[in-house]
Amino acid sequence: MKIFERSDNKGWGNRLNIIDENNVLVGYDYDQSCCEIFGYYFVRDLKDIKENKKIEDKDIKQEDYIFDTSFCEVLEDFAEYEGGGEVAFKLTNKEKIEDVLYLILYNYHNGYYGHGFDMSINEKILYTGGL
Repeated sequence: MKIFERSDNKGWGNRLNIIDENNVLVGYDYDQSCCEIFGYYFVRDLKDIKENKKIEDKDIKQEDYIFDTSFCEVLEDFAEYEGGGEVAFKLTNKEKIEDVLYLILYNYHNGYYGHGFDMSINEKILYTGGL
């Protein structure tokens, strides 16, 4: 996979794109509004989210991972926020299938601001939604 962040008011504007060698793309609207906290991070296991065991981009050999297109899970349990949430996408290591990462997209807000996301392969949308 490769990670591309774009902050530009031209064309499609602000967005995050993560793409793997199979042309699987996860895109996320990165246009900021007020009163929200949004972004992405990686974890080794979904239970690591609550334990705040995030993995930094620099600690991942990005080219080793590809998306598992059968997995997209909207995560619940964000009672402290009025709106938003998290969605998880699974990545596996091409050489060591037991080596798994989860890409977490998140947006926590007061109920008024949303960010769209989608997963596609060769421009065919597999999953789409908003946080």
